[in-house]
Amino acid sequence: MVDDSTTWFFVPYDQLNHEIFPWSEGNRENNGLILIESRMKGNSLNYHKQKLALLLSNMRHFAAEAKELGHPVKYHFTDGNYHDSLADMHAEFGEINLVTPAERSLRVELMPLVEGGKIRLLPHDGWLTKREWFTETVGDKPPFRMDKFYQRVRKETGVLMQDGKPMGGKYSFDAENRLPWKGDPPAQRELFFGGRRN
Repeated sequence: MVDDSTTWFFVPYDQLNHEIFPWSEGNRENNGLILIESRMKGNSLNYHKQKLALLLSNMRHFAAEAKELGHPVKYHFTDGNYHDSLADMHAEFGEINLVTPAERSLRVELMPLVEGGKIRLLPHDGWLTKREWFTETVGDKPPFRMDKFYQRVRKETGVLMQDGKPMGGKYSFDAENRLPWKGDPPAQRELFFGGRRN
């Protein structure tokens, strides 16, 4: 087993951030990061090769940056899945922390480890909204109508609100946005960022 003073975090590929997650708090030398390249994950869907290359490059660069910042880093390669790799690592690291993944398939895959006490699930503070807001507002059965949810988000956060009322006088302009454009207001000039225009 490794140093008991180190708290270990599994960092999924969509949480590569050194500022907003719990591993950025306190002494970085005590916050170890686990990153896993899973061939099984890469083969699970028909991903574009360039997307996979970008994700893997992001992970590897994040790991290098984390080491420079002082984090202990365990970078693991596997032909298998995340569950089995993390179950094995539990024997080495003890309890592993995980900020709630955005990806449903990863949450489902790791839930047995959470329920078995091998992974401690932490809240994800990177979202503007809370998961409960959706089901409380829209329900948990289709059809899902987003307008009520958007209305709640604006009320709760104050985004696009002024003095407790929606900016523009309404919460939604969807009906107007579906009408064909009649030329007013005039279209903006085409943006051009240099290079050759074809």
